[in-house]
Amino acid sequence: MLGSQNGHGLRKDWSRQKTRTHCRRRCLLISSDSFNKWFRSVPGENYVFDYSITAYWNENNKAYEYNNPQFFPLDDRGFGNEDKGHNFGFCYEIHSQFAYLGGESFYLEGDDDVWVFFNDKLVVDLGGVHGPYDGSVSLDSLDLTVGYTYNFDLFICERHVDGSSMTFSTTVKLDPCGTLDSDKDGSCDLCDNCPYGDLDLQLDVVSVNGRTVSFDIVLGAAVRNPVDVKLDFGDGVTSSTSINVDSSVIHTYAKAGTYTVTASVDASGCGSDTDTVDTKIGTRKAPSCTKTVTTPL
Repeated sequence: MLGSQNGHGLRKDWSRQKTRTHCRRRCLLISSDSFNKWFRSVPGENYVFDYSITAYWNENNKAYEYNNPQFFPLDDRGFGNEDKGHNFGFCYEIHSQFAYLGGESFYLEGDDDVWVFFNDKLVVDLGGVHGPYDGSVSLDSLDLTVGYTYNFDLFICERHVDGSSMTFSTTVKLDPCGTLDSDKDGSCDLCDNCPYGDLDLQLDVVSVNGRTVSFDIVLGAAVRNPVDVKLDFGDGVTSSTSINVDSSVIHTYAKAGTYTVTASVDASGCGSDTDTVDTKIGTRKAPSCTKTVTTPL
């Protein structure tokens, strides 16, 4: 059994997605296969939408709080309300990070299924179809190290036509970008397209075959999302290629000559850089043939 009223037997190999999923037929749990569709995009079975919530600081309680006794984020979306007043068939997930400072706590109340993970460990298990249930955890009990950054994951599913609510209160300061800034550029690694340093673009000629030239493009940095590299082949022809790994391009020149080829990139979080290389396209002489005819005397 994957999720039960008393919260035992939950699978822990959930894939990480920063999305929310509308489930058909009120997220029916009839097998492990049906459960595997809850938090994955499956054409014909569900729709995926982005949806943000905001927890506000409560100075009296010294905690970030969110309280929504009518949590219906997908009304009139996905497969619709199905004549029930609200859309009761959805799952919602949050993925973030936090720096453990010591002394933090997390409290949550919700229905139906609620699962909370800290540091990839299940700490609150309220699986099952039920009214509002609550759970809490003291992070000091989780064997965390002060100053280190850990994952936070929350999963909640509504699959019963009655009510839907979500409330939580926490002293944990969540930060989806993490707290580590490896290249000291002011952008933390998880939100930095080049987390370990800016691009160091290199353009090289690999081979010349007649008038066709093969070029290598080396980014010189680890890149999360593709960046646009612009190419000027020196003969009036330009192009652009979107890459996140080292790549190759091929260009054929119309006539012989020496050409200066330029590659340039300007990407947010990755800096800008330019490199050039010269390539010479030559002409080939037609082979000559001399025939000697000897006339006998």
